[in-house]
Amino acid sequence: MTAVMAHRAPAKLVPTLRMPDGTVVGESLAIVEILAELHPDIAMWPSDPASRATARWLCAEMVSSFGELRGQCPSYRRRNLR
Repeated sequence: MTAVMAHRAPAKLVPTLRMPDGTVVGESLAIVEILAELHPDIAMWPSDPASRATARWLCAEMVSSFGELRGQCPSYRRRNLR
């Protein structure tokens, strides 16, 4: 799996988005932002500015906490000690 991920995503993180030009985006929130920019007709974020700001804030809070959660996961710690 490591060799497969190294080719597709240098940071070996999922989800990962590889853009048509080869650019790799490897963070959930960044992927959503890129897709929202590329496809404004889909309306991935709320149209109301206050609701959109709250949605982005909550997503950023969720993403920022994943490191702490992963650090408490025995299987993740064991895998990264190699």
